[in-house]
Amino acid sequence: MQLVEQDSPPLQAGEARLRARLSGISHGTELNLYRGTSAFMDKVFDRGLRAFVTPPAGSAAAYPVTLGYEMVSEVVEVAPDVTDVKVGDLVHTGTPHQEETVLDVATSLATTYPLVVLPTDERLERALFISLAAVALQAVHDAEIKLGDSVSVHGMGAIGLITAVVLLADPLSPVAVIGFLMLIAFNALVGWRLYSLSRVRVEQRAPAAMVRGRSVG
Repeated sequence: MQLVEQDSPPLQAGEARLRARLSGISHGTELNLYRGTSAFMDKVFDRGLRAFVTPPAGSAAAYPVTLGYEMVSEVVEVAPDVTDVKVGDLVHTGTPHQEETVLDVATSLATTYPLVVLPTDERLERALFISLAAVALQAVHDAEIKLGDSVSVHGMGAIGLITAVVLLADPLSPVAVIGFLMLIAFNALVGWRLYSLSRVRVEQRAPAAMVRGRSVG
């Protein structure tokens, strides 16, 4: 792994220049990319099939790769034809760790983690979780959870914690959270004062190898 100095290119039509304010490290995804064990190294994610598939020859990611997809930045320059963002806006983008990013705004708005203009500059660290919140929400949608379903969330990393919070928006569904040290993490994230203990069951154990019913990895 190494740091690389890059020139600051002039803007082309449709582009914006972003200056980094915060960048989140996704230890699971980025460690797997670093170790060469990520599915993204030789496959692509088919958004229609919701699965990793083998891409055409030569089109998969290969070393060297850049890491990071949770960036909060300030817009410092825009091309004359750009109208979706303006100088001074604070944005979240699914772009790598770097001090400066130049991106095509229209292309960024259509990506898996699109450019999002933040409504406020307060507690910018919360905006780092936009990408992970999108993953958590997609898991809830993929599981086709209905009002009143009983749900268990296995694994209390960042995505598991956010998934549990999303599920608790349903006032009728009992939610069980299962994983290591989740009692401390869940309490720190949402606070027991916010939710009835009759709705949230916490278990301190490793995830089960198999769960009956619908599940999302």
